[in-house]
Amino acid sequence: MGRAVRYPALTGARTADVVVVGVGFTGLSAAWRLLQLDPELKVTLLDAWDIVEGLAGRKSGFVIDLPHDLASQDYAGRGDETSLIALNRTAIAFAQAVKAEYEIDPAYVDPVGKINGAASETADAQNRNYATHLAALGKTCEHIDGQSVTELTGSRHNVSGLYTPGTLMLQSAGYI
Repeated sequence: MGRAVRYPALTGARTADVVVVGVGFTGLSAAWRLLQLDPELKVTLLDAWDIVEGLAGRKSGFVIDLPHDLASQDYAGRGDETSLIALNRTAIAFAQAVKAEYEIDPAYVDPVGKINGAASETADAQNRNYATHLAALGKTCEHIDGQSVTELTGSRHNVSGLYTPGTLMLQSAGYI
């Protein structure tokens, strides 16, 4: 991975068409996409850290396609998230296009999917309810037993899991 890029602190008055706060993968992707759409835009990036420092330089994360409400009884929350799913999948496709265009190491932008582990029978029931909700939306998922979760993750903590294939694992610093 590259080293942090240092830019001088802003001084004096500035004008911009768009100001993006945060230079993690989301902020930089948003700025890049805006400039693709309109190369004449004056885009200013603001962050307390240098690029590839702070949280963006130290973490990986999921870019999920299927939203879930962990506070609800069935993870489905308010119900039909079709427009949010479409937006999430657009973001995933954009990240994959950036990976291809800039020949980013595939390990940094990896469409591995996601396992929502269930550590109890109650959590397993919530995953099963969520799977029913996803099926009603026409979305793919797979219930997996605890042994399969252990084989995939190395953790013996879960009694089962719900695998959804559309999630992207993104290592921020490598992507940036």
